[in-house]
Amino acid sequence: MKKLKFLADVNIEQNVIETIRQIGYEVKAVKDINLCMKDEEIFELAQKESFILVTNDKDFGEFVFRKKRLNYII
Repeated sequence: MKKLKFLADVNIEQNVIETIRQIGYEVKAVKDINLCMKDEEIFELAQKESFILVTNDKDFGEFVFRKKRLNYII
């Protein structure tokens, strides 16, 4: 069984990221990868590396509903 992995968007607070890590999950933070990543790049990274994307950004809804890209968004 695969262990869940999370990709935290830049709008996710550090204490949330740390809490997820303390629970035992892998978390990569976009701000540690590239603070200037575009939404599409973030989404593609999440899909490519099987991350569950954690975000407060409502723009990701466009990827889900208009572009029919349903994977890995919570």
